[in-house]
Amino acid sequence: MNAVTNIPCNSALMLSQGLLAGHFTRAEQLQILSPEGSVIATLANPAAAEGCHGKQGLLDALAHHQVGQLVVRNIGERMLGRLLAANIRVLQCRSARLPLPALLAPANLQPLTEASQGRPSRRHQSKAAIRAIQPVGTGQSHADCHGGCNSNSGHCCASGGN
Repeated sequence: MNAVTNIPCNSALMLSQGLLAGHFTRAEQLQILSPEGSVIATLANPAAAEGCHGKQGLLDALAHHQVGQLVVRNIGERMLGRLLAANIRVLQCRSARLPLPALLAPANLQPLTEASQGRPSRRHQSKAAIRAIQPVGTGQSHADCHGGCNSNSGHCCASGGN
């Protein structure tokens, strides 16, 4: 993988069905490559089914294997921010259907340097919207809450005492 960067470090790919996964945390496997491009390890992706704990497990696995760069197809902005904060270089692959040598060619990779380059988290946005909902009597309608008020949802009506 030396063609990708001049800094020798272990690299990681997120794979599903033997190909670069379409989404970083939903990949089936994490494959660790040496600076020379040989496979060091192939692990089950801890983030695939365990939510926040699994995502932390994935970050721990990257740290344990001394991964300095990661090739992704798509990644969320929050995870991208965490990887960048951990000083892991993230490269987005323009075409995931290429065989491995071509997949890692510099012309096929674009460095991601800011969290905003990742996909926005729909789940995180909806949680922020829920927190922004004001209790009854403050001028905000329950109709603004996920298409209407549902006292069983625990979203807006529970805070308004309805």
